[in-house]
Amino acid sequence: MISRKQNFFLALSVLALAGLFLTACNSGSSGGARQIQFNLNDSLKKYDKVVITLLDAKDTVRVLDTAFAGKLSDPKAMGAYTLPENVGSDFIVRVQGFDQQGLLAMQSTVAVLGGSAGEPKKTPPQNLPALIAGLSGAKLSLLETSAGALSPAFHPDSFAYNIELPYASDSLALAATPNDSLAVLTLNGDRAQAGLPTAKRFIPVGVTSLKIGVQPPGGTLANYYALTIQRKPGTEDRLDSLTVSDGKLAPAFSPDSLTYALTVGADVELVNLLGFPKDHMARISMNAVPQDSSWGNLINLSPGTVTAVIVKVVSPDSSVSKEYTLNVKRPLSDDGALSSITLSTGNLVPPFDPDLFQYTATIPANTVSIIPTARQTPSVINLNGNATGNAVASSPINLPVGLTVAILSATAPDGKSKRSYSLTFNRASPDAFLTDLKVSVGKLDSAFRSDRLHYSDSVPRIQAAETIQATAPDNVTGIAVSVNGATVKSASTHVGASVVATASASLRVGMNTVLIAVTAPDGNNANTYSLSIKRLPGVNPDLSSLSITPGAGIKPAFSAAVLTYNDTLAGNLVGPLNVGAKAVDSGATIVLRLNHTEITYITSGTGVPLPIVRTVVLSTDTIRYPVVNKPLELLPGISWVTAEVTAEDGVTKKTYTVNIDKLPSTVSTLSALVVNPTTGANLALTPAFSSATLAYSAVTTSGFVVITPTATDKLAKITVKGVAVPTGTPSASISLATGANAISIVCTASDGKIISTYNLTVAKQLILITPVK
Repeated sequence: MISRKQNFFLALSVLALAGLFLTACNSGSSGGARQIQFNLNDSLKKYDKVVITLLDAKDTVRVLDTAFAGKLSDPKAMGAYTLPENVGSDFIVRVQGFDQQGLLAMQSTVAVLGGSAGEPKKTPPQNLPALIAGLSGAKLSLLETSAGALSPAFHPDSFAYNIELPYASDSLALAATPNDSLAVLTLNGDRAQAGLPTAKRFIPVGVTSLKIGVQPPGGTLANYYALTIQRKPGTEDRLDSLTVSDGKLAPAFSPDSLTYALTVGADVELVNLLGFPKDHMARISMNAVPQDSSWGNLINLSPGTVTAVIVKVVSPDSSVSKEYTLNVKRPLSDDGALSSITLSTGNLVPPFDPDLFQYTATIPANTVSIIPTARQTPSVINLNGNATGNAVASSPINLPVGLTVAILSATAPDGKSKRSYSLTFNRASPDAFLTDLKVSVGKLDSAFRSDRLHYSDSVPRIQAAETIQATAPDNVTGIAVSVNGATVKSASTHVGASVVATASASLRVGMNTVLIAVTAPDGNNANTYSLSIKRLPGVNPDLSSLSITPGAGIKPAFSAAVLTYNDTLAGNLVGPLNVGAKAVDSGATIVLRLNHTEITYITSGTGVPLPIVRTVVLSTDTIRYPVVNKPLELLPGISWVTAEVTAEDGVTKKTYTVNIDKLPSTVSTLSALVVNPTTGANLALTPAFSSATLAYSAVTTSGFVVITPTATDKLAKITVKGVAVPTGTPSASISLATGANAISIVCTASDGKIISTYNLTVAKQLILITPVK
């Protein structure tokens, strides 16, 4: 007689299960240990991990043994495994395949049957509800998606699906129904409600994996359905905007216009171009160089030429591209100014400035050469009517004792504009000289010598004046002192054989020129000593106040040493928002920015520092950098205002930041409600629409209506008869039955809490036709 255990091995020879072959064997006598052989074929190699689990057929929620869990490259993947003693002749083998993200991609379950003594079951039935009752409640009976289609079509025993979404669909909701109403559903580990759509999930471009778990009531064993979602990239290849750092595009930018002209100033050597694509994932290049997404690209311009720039936009899916052509013209310069004039000996008084046209210089020698340098090239330079080189020394000019005038003229590269500079040279008299020169603050750049006529000095910004003391021999006719072109009365005293002149010089920030003229005993010849005093700019970048209104008030309280603050705005605020800042130093400049977009640039100027307040109108328009002084959108969440303070020296900086938390709006009202039948004009509402009125009625003979609701707050969510409708857009057609039809329009504020329900009753009337007698 054959035992029951032997019947099991007679009944089972080889079963194919999703690439798994099982072979039972008996080592030893009928009472010996039982083994099962797993042979995994190549069809399972596509899975990153394979798990084989043995389940007791009478208690399927209790895992008795996991025979193998790993990759097919593992030597243990194939071999004989000893069955535990508590596994009966009937049991279940479950095979699961997992992808690289650990999501279940395949699952198959096979029941292995033994048989009663003498009656082996040679062909196991395909469906074994009695043996796998614990698994039957752990499956889905229905799976639906809000977008895309399941591939393959849904079947409760298929556990892996693909969904392909177009680029326009950026969110997805799922509705899963188990075949057991008490089963527990999860989506990526989060609890989900059976039969109800989940909240829509954002689906980025590319591959997204989701896993739906189904667990029977009171059980620990769950089935998992794996969804692989492929969202295609977009095909948009147009620009949304194109900004330039100088000049203005002609014509004004339009996404569908491909050719533009731009004229910049003659002194503009570089122009910065910054393009924003309509689809932020599109790629932009300028003359084949990828665009820096933050700051754009710099284009080099040559004088008197037109530079063509090709701005190419490639769609995210690389299927299409568009080229915008920008012709940038940089004309020849009309600037005939010189950038510098230097002398072979001596110094100009005052120091050279391109916009000053008259200079003097005291020269101890009998000749002098001039080195003129043009600000723009190629300029033409003449000295006393004769051509001279640019940035090279001219021929020597003979200087007799006394005054000699030289005229420098420069013609701009455009051949039209011209500037002339007059230089008056004073050849020094050996009888008109100082014996000493002192300053009250700072120190001369070199020790004083009677034959050296030019010196320099610097003082801090706090020093508004300096005292000059000049000493000359007693026999000179006089000493005259002037500061920045204005004569200063000096107090003269005689000290032995010397005369001392003392004068106070009021200093402006920047360079100040002090001239000390000494007249010779003959009363004719004179020497002029020059002293360049630089009053240094301020170095204080501190603010004395910073405010945001309206708001809860910045925290902590303002202090010049604290750089970061927080503030809160009500969600219902739509504008204006006032940003105020005040610098400690009146010479400092302040740049205010909201979310990196510059909203004002102001210098306090001289004197008492002025408060700088900029009103930012909060609107529905989104403004992209670097558009300046336009309405800016403040969405719920964190925005930030920065005040960048630059000290008068132009180098020392400090940035203050206020993080503004704008709360979600509590506005749940509609600003408009339009009911439009398919057969005519808009229906009249009774009463007339008002945001505060929640109940309306309308009458029509049409069989359908379309409802267009508009939210007061554009971020509010609207549903019409339970179907989401974007604000300001028509709903789907709603069919009407004869008589009263109730339609609810629900508006939920962006905080998700405040809800307003508008009830609309549309009465459909019958059209009575009177027969003609």
